[in-house]
Amino acid sequence: MPKQTWVNKRRMAAHIYMELGWMTGAFHVDEGRYFTEWINRPVGFIPLTDALIPKHEQAIPFFALQKDAAHLIVPNEDDDQLEPAITPGGKASRPISCLLSLGVVNGEVHMISNMRVSDFLTHHPGFFILRNCTSSLWQSKEPASSPPVAPVVIINAHHVIGVTEMSAP
Repeated sequence: MPKQTWVNKRRMAAHIYMELGWMTGAFHVDEGRYFTEWINRPVGFIPLTDALIPKHEQAIPFFALQKDAAHLIVPNEDDDQLEPAITPGGKASRPISCLLSLGVVNGEVHMISNMRVSDFLTHHPGFFILRNCTSSLWQSKEPASSPPVAPVVIINAHHVIGVTEMSAP
């Protein structure tokens, strides 16, 4: 029998929007691994602890969420372990607007300075990060629990209908 090895994990609490509405829970990401790398790995389900799902009054100690069911993830705190730093060619922040079936999320995507938004999206087919976000979510089942302004929103590209680059303010 192979020897079991344990990996230290860090807890990341978040609000998660899915078709049924908003839920909360905590991801447990491998130490030393960026959240975007962890969430974009080829698995069908992602484990959550202390999950509070719509129409359920008590937190569930463990919940396996179908990864593609998550439309948006709003971490409770921003940290430097969400995505790798951009070094080659320098970094640019581009303001974009994402149209989803549940509404619009506006924010800044950080990318290599000479990259086009369309190229960035081509190379990020899973979850990607927007910063300094505002949103208008008209399909939210529980609007009181959806943050209209958030420092970070992690978007599942599978649920994005379209993206436009906005003019810098």
